[in-house]
Amino acid sequence: MMKRLFVLMMTLPLLLVACGGDDGGGEALYLKALKSTFEIEAAGGNIEIAVSTNADGLRAVVSEADWANTVSDNKVVVTVPKNNSTEGRTATVTLSAEGVDDVFVKIIQAGKPISIISKDVTFTTTYLGGDKGKYTIYLPYDYEEAAQAGKKYPVLYLLHGMWSHNNEWHEKGKVQETTDNAVRGGLLSDMIVVMPNAYDSFYVDGYMQGINYESFFWNDLKPHIEKTYPVSTERELTAIAGLSMGGFGCTYYAFTHPEEFFLCYEMSGAVEGMGTPQVPSLKMIFEREGYTSEDFESLPTYIMDCGTEDSMCLYANINTHYYLESVGYPHEYILRSGAHDWVFWEASYVTLINRLCQYWKPVTAEDEK
Repeated sequence: MMKRLFVLMMTLPLLLVACGGDDGGGEALYLKALKSTFEIEAAGGNIEIAVSTNADGLRAVVSEADWANTVSDNKVVVTVPKNNSTEGRTATVTLSAEGVDDVFVKIIQAGKPISIISKDVTFTTTYLGGDKGKYTIYLPYDYEEAAQAGKKYPVLYLLHGMWSHNNEWHEKGKVQETTDNAVRGGLLSDMIVVMPNAYDSFYVDGYMQGINYESFFWNDLKPHIEKTYPVSTERELTAIAGLSMGGFGCTYYAFTHPEEFFLCYEMSGAVEGMGTPQVPSLKMIFEREGYTSEDFESLPTYIMDCGTEDSMCLYANINTHYYLESVGYPHEYILRSGAHDWVFWEASYVTLINRLCQYWKPVTAEDEK
């Protein structure tokens, strides 16, 4: 991935306000003359410039016409386009104001993105009735350079619901914004989020004619991700989550392959499945696998999150919670106000990220010693 390096030149030619003063007959300039050049690494995005002044009518003019800018609350935000033509270009930002006493300008944020999203990535498979496998993926911005240095990232597999697709978590669930905020705040390690397309397959083989999704996930998708991207294969660095049908899918995968995931977070999940051997309830999975209290420590951390106004999956979650309590399986049960919708799931993803912050902490310089 090519990094675009541009130079943002800050000049304030209109701000030198001459005022009377006793300095031996000359004029005293209350405004400090400022002319600085900053080299900023960016691939498009916002450059935030903090301006500390008591001036009125702060204005900004950017020499590059396609670099939009806004001014508010003594802050100038310059938006650099996300295209290759940014490479090597120079912009001059000219600030002007009225009634200036003093001005201090500094770059607050250089605009370097935290992450990138690759949408609708495809690869060949034999399990999907002639279709290609497809997914959307959230990646740390510098993942290619990190991969060359041998770095491996924690990975979250994030599953969508019925009548949905691989882009919906990104488009409606604010995955990039929420994850970026945690990483930027120093609360969460850089990580990778895989959002696969699963049709209406219920994440099992044969629920849709010609679609063997479970075989696709284990034999093609997961190996493809691990081969293509610098994701860790360690259990403690691999988690799975999903909503509605995807809540069933993540639960099904987590408890039929507990050696793969350390944490499973289901949101409004159809956790009773269809009550059939093909699409089983969690109770059926426990009974089929023969899990007892002696196995519980080797099973994933399990979090259930459902809304009290969820007309589709509330009782499935209540029944599953009571079953897990009856067998003594420790789990977190979140029952809160909300319906079967994206308002609820967006908040669920925030909670999920907060939970992951407890486990996937950023590596500090002290840790690397």
